Amino acid sequence: VNYYNETRKHYRVMPFLLKEYYNRWYLVVVLPESKEYRTMGLDRIEDLQIESETFTYRPRKSPKDLFKDIVGLMYSEGKVENVLLAADKYHAKYIESLPLHRSQRKVKEEGGKVYFRYRLIPNYEFRQKVLAMDSRATVIEPKSLADEFKKTIKEMLNNYN
Repeated sequence: VNYYNETRKHYRVMPFLLKEYYNRWYLVVVLPESKEYRTMGLDRIEDLQIESETFTYRPRKSPKDLFKDIVGLMYSEGKVENVLLAADKYHAKYIESLPLHRSQRKVKEEGGKVYFRYRLIPNYEFRQKVLAMDSRATVIEPKSLADEFKKTIKEMLNNYN
């Protein structure tokens, strides 16, 4: 398949998986040269050209494995980490009713906080979901992820100075 996105960049791709996320459809493709995965929004595809050439591709990960350790669509070759998140009791009810990830486990309640454990790759979409909880949730572990959130929040605060 030949595909042009909104920036008019041309891609020759091998379609791998069709996936829905937040009521939008995406095409997960493999770039033939690098064997890299890319996710492309169907609504942003222009000038799609389907070729008669076929291909056989043996992926290093199955579609199920590609997304099992992440939130959303932005898969990562990063490492799976244990993440501990503390939320206030009010917001914890929301987290319990709509888990952030399939690995979510409630581990304890203490001092007005509810603690949730995740085993995942803390990708962009996971970080965005945590940031959307503003002051009602805090990353406790790993320290490197908590430090990344501190840096992001400081940068956000500078936008208001």
